Amino acid sequence: MVDLRIHTADCGGSLDVREILTKAEKLKLDVISITDFNSVDAYLYLMCNPRDRLLYSGKLISGVELLGFDEGNIVEILAYGFDVKKLFIDKIDSFLQKEILKHFIRVCKSNKIILDENLDISDYGRNSIAYYVFINSLLRNNSYSSLFGKDFDSLRTFFNQEYTNYCSSFYFDSGESYRSVESVIDDIHVAGGLSFVMNPDCNSIESLISRFDFDGIECVSNHVDIEEQRYLKYLCMRYGKYILDETESNLWVSSIDNVLKLYK
Repeated sequence: MVDLRIHTADCGGSLDVREILTKAEKLKLDVISITDFNSVDAYLYLMCNPRDRLLYSGKLISGVELLGFDEGNIVEILAYGFDVKKLFIDKIDSFLQKEILKHFIRVCKSNKIILDENLDISDYGRNSIAYYVFINSLLRNNSYSSLFGKDFDSLRTFFNQEYTNYCSSFYFDSGESYRSVESVIDDIHVAGGLSFVMNPDCNSIESLISRFDFDGIECVSNHVDIEEQRYLKYLCMRYGKYILDETESNLWVSSIDNVLKLYK
């Protein structure tokens, strides 16, 4: 059993690093990866506390979730197997994220939209970002349809259609906060890792993998249906990319039966 999508309490999960390793050992997982957003703090912690690494006897693969920006759109990127000391990580500006969240809350209040009471960045861990916290609150309260329509269902939709849209009341000019997809992939490769398109959009995925040096695609997840899975796997075979299989488990993480398959 393999699990390559685990989040600590610093990134929306419920367990700290020690608890994750203890649970992975109890579940007899063969391979795991902790993929916090924009943070490798879990691995730095284990470097400073090597005895805690002994809590888990399986293989621990370095992992992280990153964001790239391409033609006005956000691209979610998974990285695996990199040298933690060599991977460049942008530090999240917590003050900026709090200001962005305040802006979102003001817009919602003016539109009489219900959010969680006293919504705060820290509720989701210190590595969280404003639009992630905001959208999760909207989805939990089913209070998005009057703003975005009943078909609204994702973080990416909000980011691409509202947060970066000059005409939207949710637009926030956060400056050069997001790096290009190309620079993120380059950083991953320089650190010796592999890069994957995470939560791919089937309408744009072929353009991404034909223009950028991704190593693979996350092909199986709760974000894509069976037909989309087939299409994504076809693209992997056509372009010689790794297939990343993911299925949701009841641990807020993901079980991966076939970690990496290379079709050439």
